[in-house]
Amino acid sequence: MFNKILTRLGNDDELEANCSTFAMEMRQMCHILEHSDEKSLVIVDELGRGTSTLDGVALTTAISEALMQRKAHVYLVTHFLKMAEYLHTLACVDHLHLQTVCSGNYKVQTPDNSSTCYGIDLAASLDLDETFVANARSLLTKVHTF
Repeated sequence: MFNKILTRLGNDDELEANCSTFAMEMRQMCHILEHSDEKSLVIVDELGRGTSTLDGVALTTAISEALMQRKAHVYLVTHFLKMAEYLHTLACVDHLHLQTVCSGNYKVQTPDNSSTCYGIDLAASLDLDETFVANARSLLTKVHTF
């Protein structure tokens, strides 16, 4: 049994409080970190989207490690695949991939890291001009060498 369920979902700004999406994410995570313990269920959807990729990976990893130290039960959805691979090396972490099929069905499986270009693969499946998709794959390769 859990004594509380804590969630960080959505990606909304809060204009009334002068908070960007990222500020809202961090504000919500502060609350979760202050109130979580070994009897908490924590559900986090896509933390770190509101900032740069490197900042997002670093903060999401640090927050995940803090939640593990609290021994909270955590479900974290992320597109930071390297972070998920890193955390999976820890005994208390399971790394699963939720595969979406265009018909709206879902399949949970262990990750297949043969293709980590989910966005480009999706774009290709939508009949975008093949030269656009090829250029995107080429640019991705260049970006990884920076």
